[in-house]
Amino acid sequence: MKRILIILMCTLLISGCEFIEEVKTEEVVEEKEVKKEIVEKIEDTIKKNEEIVEKIEEIVEKKDEIEKLHWNHMPITYFIENKEECGDYETRKIRRAFDNVENASNGVVNFKEIEEPANIDVTCSFIEDCYEYKVDVRREEGIIYRYETICEHAKGTAQIIGVRGNEILKAKIVLVGLAGFAETTGSGASGFYIGSCGHPTTEIHEILHTFGYNHFADPESIMYYAEDIVGYTLQEAGSCVGSKKNIDEIIIEDLIDTYSRLG
Repeated sequence: MKRILIILMCTLLISGCEFIEEVKTEEVVEEKEVKKEIVEKIEDTIKKNEEIVEKIEEIVEKKDEIEKLHWNHMPITYFIENKEECGDYETRKIRRAFDNVENASNGVVNFKEIEEPANIDVTCSFIEDCYEYKVDVRREEGIIYRYETICEHAKGTAQIIGVRGNEILKAKIVLVGLAGFAETTGSGASGFYIGSCGHPTTEIHEILHTFGYNHFADPESIMYYAEDIVGYTLQEAGSCVGSKKNIDEIIIEDLIDTYSRLG
């Protein structure tokens, strides 16, 4: 009898163990499935969010493209209105400035000079009584000081004078030289050379204004505000060394990015 009871107890115990094990296995499987489902939902949510972010970025990019002032065609034409008054030197410097912008953008931005009113009209003007060459002889010291003074004046101005929506249609540039030199007297250096060290910095600066670029705070930038205006200048020998400025890399990248889309 005892033996039968022992066998029955063992049988019940074994059956119970198997039942418990079966329940535990089902719970583990169910838990794994739940976790898998949660992970799939999270991944799906992340994917949807990424798609939303991409759409937002696309909308913002298109909005920036629409709002940004830009020329809508290439080449952009320019006309030097008064070549005779500008003189050979400044006429060449103006052309060199347009070439510099074109070359910097690898030809993505390009220009064409024409002999009639154009997209960009360029005019030369002159300021009187602004320059003085001084010689200071100091006999006691046995030294002769030679220097130039230039009054405060605008070197150039640029205006966008025609737009349609956010498309630039027409712009005007005025470049200011010093009177009393080759262009106005027929002799001596160019009134556009004095104070510029021969670099087309101001010309490039004004051309970039016609593309909608504003002044930069960086004195090393070609778009630094002082490229528009000359303060009172005492120019001595050696002051032109290291004065050349190149077009800012950020402007070059923006020009290429903006105008490569026109093609």
